[in-house]
Amino acid sequence: MKKHIYTLMGLFLSLFLYSCSDDDKGPGNPVMTIESDAVELENVMFGDSLSFNIGVADADNVPLSTLKARLFFSDEMVSETVIRTKTYDEYEGKIYIPFLKDIPNGTATLVFVLQNINLGITEQEFELPLTRPEY
Repeated sequence: MKKHIYTLMGLFLSLFLYSCSDDDKGPGNPVMTIESDAVELENVMFGDSLSFNIGVADADNVPLSTLKARLFFSDEMVSETVIRTKTYDEYEGKIYIPFLKDIPNGTATLVFVLQNINLGITEQEFELPLTRPEY
């Protein structure tokens, strides 16, 4: 009986040792291509929405997770749009530009962040000149 128990324990031990594999891929290399006319960076006003069209992929074939569009006034994030990216494709979205009381005409920062499932991140920043609408 002891012989069978030791054989089973040896079998389970070898199963556990060989089941752990080092197939972990690296963090990946997410790549985004922003269409030439996708982001209109001129004549943007407060209280408007900005449309964008971005192609996403990963150079190391790691599945993607999210695409985020963030709008910053100085160092404060005032708007964010999150798009789930399940496949390598082109994604469209809009980010809202808030009309806040104490913010003068000036330049905001639009940041696109692409992340894959291994937490590999790629960012692209754009300067966005904003003006108040004249009614």
